[in-house]
Amino acid sequence: MSDQVIIKKAISIAEDETKLFENSDIHLKAIISCAGKLEFNHCTLSYNEYRFANGIELSSKASLSFKDCSIICDGLDDDTFIRGDGCEQLSFENCSFKDCSNFLCINLDGITRSFKKTK
Repeated sequence: MSDQVIIKKAISIAEDETKLFENSDIHLKAIISCAGKLEFNHCTLSYNEYRFANGIELSSKASLSFKDCSIICDGLDDDTFIRGDGCEQLSFENCSFKDCSNFLCINLDGITRSFKKTK
């Protein structure tokens, strides 16, 4: 059984910190700023459900991983969901994506990588 987690307040993960979400049904209503390690394992992550600023902002030292997750976009927003000027690691393993628009925009070595769904 999954725990429901509603992230209502901004979360900041420092360089030496790790934040793990596991077996959770996550609803994001705030910004997660990550300079450390952020992991999602066996989760459902919903974003853009609400008219609040939400998303994941990565620093150049950040590590972000999704394993066995379902990622769902529940509305359109002009802001990119996962964004940053770089990161050390970004991985998606055995994940599914539903209606993910403006999903990813990361600048790595001067080259911007993006994952968008067109209308």
